[in-house]
Amino acid sequence: MPVAIEVPGLDVFTPEIPDGRVILLEGDLSPAKGFLARRIGQTAAQANRPVTLLTTRGGETAEGLTVHDLSGWPSQGHPAEQDLVIDSFSLLALDASPSAVADRVRAIRRDCQRNSRIAVLVLDDGQMGP
Repeated sequence: MPVAIEVPGLDVFTPEIPDGRVILLEGDLSPAKGFLARRIGQTAAQANRPVTLLTTRGGETAEGLTVHDLSGWPSQGHPAEQDLVIDSFSLLALDASPSAVADRVRAIRRDCQRNSRIAVLVLDDGQMGP
């Protein structure tokens, strides 16, 4: 079941996120992309989809989402049978080689496709550039 985009104006262009998709939210350091990622996660949770938020902000809570510290991942692996919000994926990629980042994104995509889940990755501008 797709996850609706419940952000006025944006829903006109992208009304929903189909299962099996990885969404990249790339932008400057403003909090807008993180807010949007959490909003998508909360909308999924309201539709009774289990959602894990991986974050660098210690002590953070998000209504309806299971929150884990990003520093413990990927050793924990992708949370089984859960939609995934990673804020900030940029920090996971900071010291990694381009091939390691590509492998990580491919693994997330495979898991999403296999389990009909979604993933939302928050990135800083230029993080995925050449």
